[in-house]
Amino acid sequence: MRTYKPKYTTKEGTKIESPTWWIDFKWKRRRCRLPGFTSLKQTEAFGRRMEELMSSLASGQTPDASLVKWMQSQGSDIQKKLADLGLLEGRFAGAGRPLADHLTEWKQVLLAKGNTPYHAERYFVDARRILQLSKTVYLRDLTPSRVQVALDRIGKGDDETAGLSLQTLNHFLRAIKAFTRWLVSDRRATEDPLAHLKGFNVKTDRRHDRRALSEEEVERLLAVADQGEVFLGISGSDRGMLYRLALGTGFRSSELRSLTPESFNLDTTPPTLTVAAAYSKHRRTDVQPIQPSLASAVAAWLATKAKGKSVFATMPAKWHVAKLIRHDLLVARVAWLKEANGDAEELARRQKLDFLAYRDGQQCVADFHALRHTFITRLVSSGAPMKAAQELARHSTPTLTLGRYAHAGMLDTSKALSGLPNVPGVTKPPVGSEDASQKPPGVNPKPGSQGGST
Repeated sequence: MRTYKPKYTTKEGTKIESPTWWIDFKWKRRRCRLPGFTSLKQTEAFGRRMEELMSSLASGQTPDASLVKWMQSQGSDIQKKLADLGLLEGRFAGAGRPLADHLTEWKQVLLAKGNTPYHAERYFVDARRILQLSKTVYLRDLTPSRVQVALDRIGKGDDETAGLSLQTLNHFLRAIKAFTRWLVSDRRATEDPLAHLKGFNVKTDRRHDRRALSEEEVERLLAVADQGEVFLGISGSDRGMLYRLALGTGFRSSELRSLTPESFNLDTTPPTLTVAAAYSKHRRTDVQPIQPSLASAVAAWLATKAKGKSVFATMPAKWHVAKLIRHDLLVARVAWLKEANGDAEELARRQKLDFLAYRDGQQCVADFHALRHTFITRLVSSGAPMKAAQELARHSTPTLTLGRYAHAGMLDTSKALSGLPNVPGVTKPPVGSEDASQKPPGVNPKPGSQGGST
């Protein structure tokens, strides 16, 4: 192998030496030439790596990881020439193409695998934003540090967009890591540059914790929805059934939106609901049993729905679903406050309570996904076996069921204490001396019962 500077003649007839060094070598009885660099030292180093590559391939060995990584770090033109010469497998030459091209093909693969258009678009947009903010064009430019900087910019926000929570940043990270894993699995790259990049600890930045609704809150929410007018394109009766199905199955909004009349099997024992794999979070077909009472309520409503079409066809987009329940909660709370009937003291007491509030005093929200929390909380509170609760919640571990979704309120923990033996030397309080704050929100406290004995 030799290095040289080619000479060429200009239109004016002048001979000029090229500023770039080239390497000249033989491979499989062919004379080959490749451009190097303007620096002789760099070109000679490039030539030595080429000799290592040819020696490895000539002996029938697979090039080691460092050599393959070096090949993939070259420009797309060099990679194409190496592939044409048989020195680089064509599938690895794709690393020289812009990542935007791979990203578009990845989105098509996600759709072909049965993912929903929303899921494919969401991952595509999130991964593209990371690449744009990190100013990454080729795979060789994609590093953990660049992705971290991009995530930091997203988290802090700017003049037009507010900063995002660590939970949301983890969604962006999952998207870009899914993309780089696909590059490896599709043999477009030999290693995942983000394999060791860890997600954020969301416990240090909780902005959207959810709460479970009480039984009375559920009753009032359903009553308001049933009697409500059309809001965001969905009628009151449909909203009422939407809430009931969420409370009775724990299905997510996207799963409920996918239901058609054929998803309901109401004549079986027990009656069931089926979510297609494409719409299930775990990408598997989920068959969920439901209570016979819920099946009876669904039957008449289902008769008005067209076969083969979503029973919630007018349901708003995912980002607006929370507005449905927020609207109905507000209407229900206003009506509940009016029940004070001009009693200023009672009105003041109710205004201090979190009853039917979208966001409570602990900053926990009652959005649509809170209905799933309510379903799981009611399961656990009913005394259902832990394994059964986990299966109905469709969770991978019981820790997720108990730790994140099952909420124990003050009344629940108080009732649990009532089953314990008395502490020696302490007598039970007289009947009726319980604190007024533990009484149902709609019940007036007895005179003198708050703040001590009469």
